[in-house]
Amino acid sequence: MSSIIIVIQDLLQKKFGLQERINEGIIIGDPVKAKEKIIKEVNL
Repeated sequence: MSSIIIVIQDLLQKKFGLQERINEGIIIGDPVKAKEKIIKEVNL
């Protein structure tokens, strides 16, 4: 789920609470909170 949220952030050019550290290969943040923010943003 985190990877999908990262892609959505890139497509919408908005930050929803997850950060990807490409060099280290990790994703930082709370995916549940990020998902809630995305749902509010797209009004689902």
